[in-house]
Amino acid sequence: CKPLTTTHKVRTIKRTIYMKDIPMHVTMADLNKKANTIINQVAESGEAIMIYKHGKPIAEIRPYQDDVKTHQALDFLMNLEPIPVKGSLESVIEQGRKRGL
Repeated sequence: CKPLTTTHKVRTIKRTIYMKDIPMHVTMADLNKKANTIINQVAESGEAIMIYKHGKPIAEIRPYQDDVKTHQALDFLMNLEPIPVKGSLESVIEQGRKRGL
């Protein structure tokens, strides 16, 4: 994918928040000029940005993920005990919706 022009990048950076499946593309030259702005956008949007040099992808900037919290959440989920369910799956879902779950 061809890197975006400078005029389109600012608009696309703001729009990337809503375009989850389309990674942002930035040239190495623009990264050198606007590193702080680009890194702040990654942190705020949670989206990765692909860095291009001479038209080829060379790196990706991703938001930091706290592995400790992720592992704590996974440990919690893995330690949940299954409970027997009476009735159909549809009735369980409906009961959850009535409770606001």
